Amino acid sequence: MSLWWSVLKQLTAITLCAALVDLMMPSGSMRRYARLVSGLILMYVLMRPISALITGNPEAGAELLNAMLGQAEAVR
Repeated sequence: MSLWWSVLKQLTAITLCAALVDLMMPSGSMRRYARLVSGLILMYVLMRPISALITGNPEAGAELLNAMLGQAEAVR
């Protein structure tokens, strides 16, 4: 369950930072690029746990899957 909360905390923090940067940028061509970069960073944060499920660390993927399904942490 702690893995799920850590992913959720990271996603929330990065979303808030991206919104803050977006609000601070003046209107113009740079704002579009700032939104692009913040969107790419958000997609990376979202895809990192999914990629752990598919390849890489199967233990972290199993823990994340159990957390997403609302089950208790996997018994080792």
